[in-house]
Amino acid sequence: RFSFFGEEGGSSPLVPRSFHPFSLSGLPPNGRRELRVKLQPLDRGADDSRRCALHRDGSLIRIELPEVDAFCDVAAGTIKLRSHGPAELFTLTRLFSALLLPSFDALLIHAAAVVREGNAYLFLGPSGSGKTTIARLSKELGHSVLSDESVVLGWKDGGHLAWGSPFANPGLSSPGAARVAGLFFLKQSPCHRLTPLSRPVALRALLGSGF
Repeated sequence: RFSFFGEEGGSSPLVPRSFHPFSLSGLPPNGRRELRVKLQPLDRGADDSRRCALHRDGSLIRIELPEVDAFCDVAAGTIKLRSHGPAELFTLTRLFSALLLPSFDALLIHAAAVVREGNAYLFLGPSGSGKTTIARLSKELGHSVLSDESVVLGWKDGGHLAWGSPFANPGLSSPGAARVAGLFFLKQSPCHRLTPLSRPVALRALLGSGF
């Protein structure tokens, strides 16, 4: 699961709204593996003359931007971000999360995820293909929505699970999880049609949907 810690609580304007359901305080329970993200205000003014730079030393990654300091420890599964606003925090947290999740036996997938009768159904496709529309309609029908934009897909207890992620539209994400029962690859069309895909074709499309 994702956990957001730091001096800035979930109600702070620094934290993107979609992160609020994932914000926690204190330390994780013993034995629980968590992707820990610490969000803090930047303790310096914006420096437009500062050049963008990326530094890597083993498992440590650092990104320097005029209004952002970003640190990622791939080995420890931790991210530390300092910024003046939520937009940079959203983008860089998603970038670092995509790098870190494979160490948790998981991937960050560009997809919507809807839970129906306890099972998760993933809808994958490029921007504009209908992921958010499906998520909103499903929520209106009373189904739980894990995300309308990005989903964590991993393996646990002998099966594939989907977890909600904060990288979504506000109100269309939740920190829940459910076993995956189906994958649907969206394509705009003048009519509704469901075409079965072979496993190799589905796997190629799935891997092409990763961040």
